[in-house]
Amino acid sequence: MSITPESRSERVDLRMTPSAKQVLQHAASATNKTLTEFLLDSGLHAAYDTLADRRVFLLDEQRWG
Repeated sequence: MSITPESRSERVDLRMTPSAKQVLQHAASATNKTLTEFLLDSGLHAAYDTLADRRVFLLDEQRWG
């Protein structure tokens, strides 16, 4: 079964300082990504990490039972 990638149809506008944009552009360039790819990858990684912290709860045997 083949999975078709979802097309990018949504837009997000960001306002930032010129120095922040320059740092992000340098980081994107260092990872051979476009600025959009870098921001999307970084943002999704941070979002998944944040959500995982709210979905996984580690309990010892005493607290579980």
